This record gives sequence, C-alpha cells and structure tokens, in this order.
Amino acid sequence: MPTDLEVMRDTPTQLMALWRCFVLVVVRRSPTADDAAALMDALARLAERGHQHAAIVHCAVVAGAGDPPGEAARERYRVLMTDPTSICRGSAIVIEQEGFVGAIIRSVLTSLMFLTRAVYPTRAHGSKPAAAEWLLALLRQQGCEPASVEELADAMQAAMVRARTAVPANATA
Repeated sequence: MPTDLEVMRDTPTQLMALWRCFVLVVVRRSPTADDAAALMDALARLAERGHQHAAIVHCAVVAGAGDPPGEAARERYRVLMTDPTSICRGSAIVIEQEGFVGAIIRSVLTSLMFLTRAVYPTRAHGSKPAAAEWLLALLRQQGCEPASVEELADAMQAAMVRARTAVPANATA
C-alpha cells in the first residue's frame, strides 16, 4: 500500500488525495460546488509541481446511485471538464457495485460524461485495476508512465481505506 498519499481535503462528502500525478477522490456523498472547486485546485497544484499530465479517479464508498450533484457543483464540473488548458488527460470513475444496478450506474455515468464534451475522456469502471489500466494507457499515449496498474490500484485502495476509517464528523458512508 502506498504511504505517500497526500490528503488535501477530508470532508463529510469526500476525501481527496494526491498521489504522483493523480487526484484520488473518494466519494462519500454527492459532491458539492466546494468539492468541485477543490478538484480544480488539486489539478492546479499538480501543474505547479511541474506535472504536464494528470488524471482523476473517483471511487465511490456509498451504496447505490446516491443523489446527483446540485446545480452549482454541476456547473463547476462543466467548467473543469471543458477547460482546454487542463493538464487532466483522463478521468476514471470506479463503481464496484456488482450486478445489474452497478452496470446501470456505470452506463449512465459514462453516457453523461460523453454528453459533456469534456476535453479529456471519462469512463466508469467496475474495478480499480480496470480503471488503472485504462488511465495508464491514456497517460502512456502522452509519453507519461507514472505507475504500474498494481501501484495505481493500490493507491486507490489506500485512499478508500483512509476514507472509510477516518470519516470526519457528520459524514455518512
């Protein structure tokens, strides 16, 4: 397990950590506008550190689909996803829920992300290794090889464990 996760934000709605050129977001509840702004800040921090390429991983620790983000959060995500200067090269959403409901959630999320016409691809996956493999392939196309599939999947797992064991006050997971 990676010990070099840098937790940037830990709120009742999410835990956000930086690991190499990745922003790992563990979603506890529907994201807020402040959560979306923090994601923008995390990418800016990676750029300030000299990263030319980055990727975002959202991992859910909630059961079921949850509530959709509010309008302010959706607007901030739209701004983030359509910024042509972004260093983000891809975004993976990990929904490990099995069965029909999990497949429907992943399909709907992938379809919604496609409709946003983001400057980087976003895809929902059923496992951390599948998400890691897909993101690393995108980064390799840019000449960036920051980790192995196993290392990235382990970093995702470490962030999820941290989010489950260090839940801030008023969080529901």
